[in-house]
Amino acid sequence: MKNTKVICTLGPSSSDKKTILALVEGGMDAARLNFSHGTHAQFKEIIRNVREVSKETGHPVAIIQDLQGPKIRVGGIAQEGIHVKKGERFVLHTGEAYIVKKGMHYIPIQYKDLPKDIEKGDPILIDDGKLELVALGTNMRNTQIEVEAKNDGVIYSNKGI
Repeated sequence: MKNTKVICTLGPSSSDKKTILALVEGGMDAARLNFSHGTHAQFKEIIRNVREVSKETGHPVAIIQDLQGPKIRVGGIAQEGIHVKKGERFVLHTGEAYIVKKGMHYIPIQYKDLPKDIEKGDPILIDDGKLELVALGTNMRNTQIEVEAKNDGVIYSNKGI
């Protein structure tokens, strides 16, 4: 009796029927789908392929949907991102759009209560810590956080904070 289960993460390079068949023949018992990346249409196709291969081979394959928990994210900005230099100051704000006003960059954030939850001196990490910021303070309406970059980096849309 086999006690070990083989879980394979499927993605763009491993979602076609031929590859899934090879994985099942190699012992895959469960297909993991990372719902942090991809579209509903892509996942629908992968699930269809897994179900077809499972039926054709007679080997049951579980599907694991890996759902990320809540995450504070940067809002929408230009595709090329915002290049930030160490020591540069800018504003994270709860508005919808990226703007530049009087030479100051205003970068949108999706979590509207972040300015209420942050205190002067608190670190703010963006993109899994690739960019480290320090909070300099918030405005009176708690809609903006002035920050200073502790290192060089690039801020992209939807990156985690």
